[in-house]
Amino acid sequence: MNDTLTCAVNMNERKDTSEDASMRSASPSDSPFTYSHADYVRLAESIAIRVRTHDPVQMLTGFAFPNLLLKPTDAHPALLEFLHHLILTEPLADAQTEINEQFVDELFADVRRLFTMTWLASSFRAPPDSGTRSEIQDSIALDSLYVRGKSYVVHQSVLLRRLLTRVDDWMKLNLQFSAQDVLEAITLIFTGLNDKGNGVIQLLSALEKEPATSGFRTVCDHDVFSISPPTEQIRRVLVLLAAAPGSRRRSGGPLPGVDWASSRDFPILYHNDKFYCFNPQAVVDELPRLVSKWIAAQDKRYFDRRFVKAREGVLTDIAIDSLSAIFSNAEYSNNLYYVDANSQQCETDGILLYDDVAFVIESKAGGVSFSARRGSRERIKRDFDALVGEATRQAIRTASFIRDNPTGIFTDRNGSPLLTLNGRNIRRIYVIVPVFDSMDAFAIELADASALGMLPASCHWPWCVYINDLQLVTDILDTPSALLLYLDRRLRFNDHSSWFRVHDELDLLDYFMRRGLYLERRPFKDADVVQWQADSTELDRYFAALAMGHSSPPKPRLPLPDGIPELVGAIENSGVPARTALASEILSLGADSQRKILEMLEGIPRRLARRRNPQCGVFTRPGAGISIWYVEQLNPTIIDGLRVEDACNKYERKANEWLSAIFIITNGVPSLTSVVHDSTPWKEDSEMKAIVRSLRDHKYRARVQDHRPGRNDLCPCGSGRKFKLCHGR
Repeated sequence: MNDTLTCAVNMNERKDTSEDASMRSASPSDSPFTYSHADYVRLAESIAIRVRTHDPVQMLTGFAFPNLLLKPTDAHPALLEFLHHLILTEPLADAQTEINEQFVDELFADVRRLFTMTWLASSFRAPPDSGTRSEIQDSIALDSLYVRGKSYVVHQSVLLRRLLTRVDDWMKLNLQFSAQDVLEAITLIFTGLNDKGNGVIQLLSALEKEPATSGFRTVCDHDVFSISPPTEQIRRVLVLLAAAPGSRRRSGGPLPGVDWASSRDFPILYHNDKFYCFNPQAVVDELPRLVSKWIAAQDKRYFDRRFVKAREGVLTDIAIDSLSAIFSNAEYSNNLYYVDANSQQCETDGILLYDDVAFVIESKAGGVSFSARRGSRERIKRDFDALVGEATRQAIRTASFIRDNPTGIFTDRNGSPLLTLNGRNIRRIYVIVPVFDSMDAFAIELADASALGMLPASCHWPWCVYINDLQLVTDILDTPSALLLYLDRRLRFNDHSSWFRVHDELDLLDYFMRRGLYLERRPFKDADVVQWQADSTELDRYFAALAMGHSSPPKPRLPLPDGIPELVGAIENSGVPARTALASEILSLGADSQRKILEMLEGIPRRLARRRNPQCGVFTRPGAGISIWYVEQLNPTIIDGLRVEDACNKYERKANEWLSAIFIITNGVPSLTSVVHDSTPWKEDSEMKAIVRSLRDHKYRARVQDHRPGRNDLCPCGSGRKFKLCHGR
């Protein structure tokens, strides 16, 4: 995969930062990077006029049918959604004109241009009180609502099935259809489109011999996107999902007649007594939210008292299931209670324990309001606090209880013990806040939220994550060490988000898979601000293959030298305490260091045959390091000697974190026997400095009796420096 860097801007080179210079007037066709607000409105009005006067089904068919030809880049779902959205809100003329392929191409080009202008509007930096910025603020909604944030069907289906199961009885009583009817309606939409689409593709292949015949007209004539419900129950489902052209309310803004929520609330079109679905993915994406909306509208009491809690339970269950699939033999439970230091009973949604790691899960089933997405500061603060702020405070309270109690007892509501843990054995606690709705940048910009007082001061950064993104990450990073390394890097991203900008979780996962997400090293040093946008091609192929029923399609993997996945897997399966910290640290090393570990492993039997016991390799990165020891036998004297050596290695390299792993060689095969994890911050220590010097002198004298090293050889004392810079001076 090629790296995709969409915006690296040196702000110091931008001499003219005035509002007029940033938004100077120009025709949209003159340059994709300069335009005025008037151009924006004129283009939007031109599109709206065409929507009012032409056949809505044919227009949407023209935008959607490239998907049938396996050309999804020619049918961007954002553009399709936006056209659907205009059709629902614009009043139709009494007679609609039929269209042709040329009309579709011109309309598509104009809508794409409008989106380009919208993206620039969302990137425009003007003074906060700028009138121009106020005028274009509504247009930012397009970028935040439609361009990104979609889920793969395999993940959304899990969420939808679990949610529907919780409300099946209520739907039967109040809506006269069941959870199974909803699932069958989705199946009908997908299978119907596939069956009709395959037939049309065959027709279009035949039509290549008849150039005078329009392929677009053939698609329209065969009603490819129409849906015929076989039962009254499925028809009721479609009725709730559908709206007729021009039937939705109008609202203000730079785009005439646009009700921003309409195409999301009604992803199916109802026209001339027929149902049409031009974007099945949109139905799957929106159904969990729409089910919640139906229930709130029909029975507010049930929604407040039972459904919200049930929805949070679904999030917790999916999060725990996704994590426990990776962390085999983990201990976990949900709906837990404990008594804190103030003798108050507290609740936490879920806890998962694995090795020396604890995950504290606090789910929130609310969403980000449309007002917040459009930039209302008060609504942003209110929504963010209700979702992330409150959950983070609850999770940090639970994390403190775990850390401060040698025997922490968690019970069910009735006081029966469910989980007991020793906080002294837990070295890392991750706070996970799964949310029901895609939050995009709201979940990414936690540093900004903290600066505005929306997160607790000096808190652990939470992993605030859309539940389907959590499923995606755990599907791809399907080993304990890979996921923990990602979480460590992902949460540290919050310390660098002022200059490294991303849109959502997928961008961060993409950068981790390609470059490791080591932002401390400040990549792209010539740029003051970097905008990273993911290339999801491999993910798209993988999850599309899963959705089509392939049992084991090729999965995107971390780029690792051959042999490292097997070594890391053996460490993870050893059962030794702190094994995941060791495996994650090996993954975090550069490829050269990883290859040296493998070379050392291959040469151990030969070296031990020379009676050189024990053998050690030291591998470091800034602020951290690993000592890997290989021994044929182990006794207290050897262990004490290794511990002193490790302490000296850590002190010499000024490391804040050090891992020491001991492998015992039996019949030439190494097996991990212990891992020591020292995370004591480094500080100057004269006594330790004397111990290091004494140890190095002793090792030097013992090893140079028979052979004096060359000036550029490593010093025999074990310091890791060249001889000429150490004992050879």
